[in-house]
Amino acid sequence: MHRRTFSSVLWVVLALASIAAAPASAPAQWRPFTTSNVPTATAAHMIAYDSARGVVVKFGGSDSRGYGINETWELDVRTRLWTKRTPAHSPSARAAGTLVDDQARRVTVLFGGSDFTYLGDTWLWDGTDWTQVFPAHSPAARTGQGAAYDSRRQQVVVFGGYGYYPPGFFDDLWQWDGTDWSERTATTRPPARCCMAFAYDSQRDALVLFSGNGGGCCLLTDTWEWINKTWMQRLPANSPVGRTFATSSYSPQGGYTMIFGGEDANLVFHSDTWLWEGTNWTQSTGTRHPSARTNEYGGVYVAGLRGILMHGGYDGGTRFTDTWVFADPR
Repeated sequence: MHRRTFSSVLWVVLALASIAAAPASAPAQWRPFTTSNVPTATAAHMIAYDSARGVVVKFGGSDSRGYGINETWELDVRTRLWTKRTPAHSPSARAAGTLVDDQARRVTVLFGGSDFTYLGDTWLWDGTDWTQVFPAHSPAARTGQGAAYDSRRQQVVVFGGYGYYPPGFFDDLWQWDGTDWSERTATTRPPARCCMAFAYDSQRDALVLFSGNGGGCCLLTDTWEWINKTWMQRLPANSPVGRTFATSSYSPQGGYTMIFGGEDANLVFHSDTWLWEGTNWTQSTGTRHPSARTNEYGGVYVAGLRGILMHGGYDGGTRFTDTWVFADPR
């Protein structure tokens, strides 16, 4: 009896000791994701992950001459093969618009952008063809806006940007319900801006906004969250340097919003990675990462990879065609 009790206690002690001695899970890190038949090298292109079909969709961007293009590409993340699509219809050439997977309606939503003029059109990609829709209401034409998919309400959300009518930076928040755009209003708003980091934290039901260009001599360095129909400014102890065109996306696997790279007020391109879990910004300590670049619209979470996929970018001279994944080690 006593011998059996002693054995049981000893087994529990050894089990707890083995758990305590087990190495802590390694932090997420970047790894190259080699693909074939890579698309045209562009800057300020737009990508989204079509979760229903398991493909990354890429549209537009500016080519080496600085002109917008209207190519549609898809990456099968299982075969790692890019395929150029040739739809019967297509949005006009553009860069710096927004492309978001509408999971509830199984289409990818494209809004706005620019190609020597500011655009305010809405298009839907179903995997075969593009269809332009003409909603009763719409945000003003703009470029450099942030966008994300609010999975709780099944809506595509767009914030801010820059346009002509009215001229300047925007501070408005719009939502697309599959039929029409409507504005989410609030008494308190973040300062107007474009080219910010923007993502939807599905675990905390929060839109996360960081930095961007608000005009003037300096870049904004603030962090805001939209929670319960209210904008709230956060005051973290640590924060990245202000920047524009950083890659940003939310990882439900890791429970954080990630930002990578971007360009600061001194026109320096960055290669740092920061994580926001709702209280503070923490810099990733991984030594392997993509080279410094801007790539605001080039990052999406891919469930099958359990991480955030980033394609391409621009460092002021080179337009990249490489693909990387930021994820927990396997």
